[in-house]
Amino acid sequence: MFRLIFLSLVALVFFVAGANAQCDPALDVLDDGSGANGAVGLPSVVISEVNPGDYIELFNTTANDFNTTGYWFCSPFLYTQVGAVIVPAGGYATIPWPVVFTDTNAGGEIQLYKSGLFGVSTDILDFVCWGVNPHSTRVAQAAAVGKWSGGCAGALTNGAIHRKVGSTGTTAADYDTDAPPSPSNCVPTGVTPQLPVARLNAFPNPFSASTQIDVSLSEPATLRVGVYSVNGARVRDLGEQSFPVGDTRLTWDGTDNAGNRVPSGVYLVRFDGSTSAVARVITLR
Repeated sequence: MFRLIFLSLVALVFFVAGANAQCDPALDVLDDGSGANGAVGLPSVVISEVNPGDYIELFNTTANDFNTTGYWFCSPFLYTQVGAVIVPAGGYATIPWPVVFTDTNAGGEIQLYKSGLFGVSTDILDFVCWGVNPHSTRVAQAAAVGKWSGGCAGALTNGAIHRKVGSTGTTAADYDTDAPPSPSNCVPTGVTPQLPVARLNAFPNPFSASTQIDVSLSEPATLRVGVYSVNGARVRDLGEQSFPVGDTRLTWDGTDNAGNRVPSGVYLVRFDGSTSAVARVITLR
C-alpha cells in the first residue's frame, strides 16, 4: 500500500549531551497486543519519549537486551531505519532524529514498525501523535490494531512528549506534553520488580456464536476485561477479575452491553490493569 519514499543513514545509538546518567522509572512491562509474536506477545520496545528535531527515545520492556535491527520509524509518508541499536533490558536508548522527518512541537506522529512492511498494520509496534499533524495521519491505521484510540495529545509546550509510567501508551492521556526533554541512555541498577506478562488466545476465531478467550499470566493480576471495536469504542464490559498464575478461560457470546448481537467484523478483547493484553477476534453472522 505504502511505498518507501526516503531512506536515511543507519542510526547508531548515541549519547545526547546532558543525557541522564541514571535510568528513569521503568515504564512497566505492558502487553498491548503487538509483540514479537504478532497479535499476542510482549512488545519488545516502545516509544518512551520524542523530542522533535533531536531524538526519539525507546524503552525495552523485556528482561533481555534488545537489538532493533530490522525496525523502522515512520512519520507519514517518510521512513527511516532505526538501525543496529542495543536497548538494554529494562533500560532506555536514544536514537538521533531522522533528518527527513518534518514533525515539530506543534504537531506530528511517529510509528515504530518491526519490519519494512509499512502497509501491514499488524507490524506496527508502537504509535504516538500530538498537536496538529503537518502531514497525513495514520491514526486510523494504528487504531485498527489497538495501538491508539481517540484524538492526539496536545502540542508540546516544553520540547518533548513523554509516555507515562504504568500506561499502555494508546491514548492522549497516556502522555505528558509539558515536561522538558530528559533523554536516557542507561542500564537500570538494582532489582527490577517482576511484573505480570499476559498472553491471549481466542478460539474459535472467526466465530459465529461464542469464542473462548484463554489468558495465561506469569504472575497473579487483577485485570478489567472489555471488548472494543477497532475504532476504540467499548462494546462490552466483562468486568474486573482476579486472575491466578497460569491459564484461565473466559467466554464472550458476541453480544454488547445491551445484550444485542454485535455486527460482523473485527473486535479487540482487552485485558487492562498491572499488565495489558489484546486478542483480535472476528465475528461472522
